[in-house]
Amino acid sequence: MSDMTAIARLKASQKFGKALVKEKRKQTKIANGRDAVDWRGQHGAVVDELTDDERPAPVQRVQAPIERLQRRGVIDDGLYRSGLRMRGAYDLGVCGARDPEARSSGEARLSFGLAGAQIAAIQEWRQANAALGKRLSPYIDWIVCKDVNVSDLAKQLDRNPTEIIALLKVSLEVLSDHFEAVDNQTRKEVRRA
Repeated sequence: MSDMTAIARLKASQKFGKALVKEKRKQTKIANGRDAVDWRGQHGAVVDELTDDERPAPVQRVQAPIERLQRRGVIDDGLYRSGLRMRGAYDLGVCGARDPEARSSGEARLSFGLAGAQIAAIQEWRQANAALGKRLSPYIDWIVCKDVNVSDLAKQLDRNPTEIIALLKVSLEVLSDHFEAVDNQTRKEVRRA
């Protein structure tokens, strides 16, 4: 081992990490015959935030389809919030129940609290799917919960993307009405108690 200090080793590893990222981007451009930002943008634009030489690698964030639709003004804030609520219930309830690491945290009181939150999230997700029905729930599931791009879904279903967006809007409106009714019922129950 050389006489490098810890700071020098860290800087060397950061430069190596940057070189790997640049090479990966170069290979991606060559393999696809076009710019890496364009082909990776299936969910939205890839945002690179590079600061000074001290950062090890660029930060890349891909927008979710529902966020992209909200930023473009296709859906309003109320529909966006109902979609995020459904996504939260899916992530905590369905995905959390499938992940064995998320089931317990090592402490009994925390794992019980997490299990209770997962059960509540699964119930909220199931009730919302029941309110949507069999025709509309797949659009929320694919686009909102699983981040499938609208154009990719339209190609897969052999439909027009405008039709998919219209069905998504209707689904989000039904979802918004459902969550509003659930919240009103909860408020009434709290007032009675």
